[in-house]
Amino acid sequence: YYFEIPSNRGTKAKQRGSNARNDYWPQYGNKTPTKPILSLSKGNKTYDMDNSISFKWTASKNCTAYKLLVAKKNTSTGKFDWANCKAYSIDASKKSYSIVKNSLKTGTYKAKLRAYNGTTGEYRDSNLLTFKVKCETHSYSSKITKQPTFKNEGIKLYTCKQCGYKYSKAVNALTLNDF
Repeated sequence: YYFEIPSNRGTKAKQRGSNARNDYWPQYGNKTPTKPILSLSKGNKTYDMDNSISFKWTASKNCTAYKLLVAKKNTSTGKFDWANCKAYSIDASKKSYSIVKNSLKTGTYKAKLRAYNGTTGEYRDSNLLTFKVKCETHSYSSKITKQPTFKNEGIKLYTCKQCGYKYSKAVNALTLNDF
């Protein structure tokens, strides 16, 4: 009504409002990001210090940046601490992100992806994912599962006492120096 005042204010103001609502807003103004769908890349729900945690998501329209938010469950209250969550800034062109080994302590976590539109300041959160980190530092027990002989190597199995993670190593074949 007051912007670049036309000769016929009432009629022109209505026409400008109609143009803004019907033509310009649908084309330029409606930039709320669409809801991304977040998932774990390998479908795992439990991780240990040897695994990075990989997320993937569907692209969000009208998004200029993402933020992956990861909150740990407070064992005494049973609530997730979103106020002190870890936040990872991610470029809008990305559709996946990995949290490196050892960056999260043992516990239960929830994650969500926030799609931002930097022009409008609007955002939209994804679904919530729950996952666990079992082990920060492995403490192994071991046993020989296949005895070495003079002709063949043996196998020694290592098992973490905390999380159950297992791996095996070859045991050298026996020589006369072993006796």
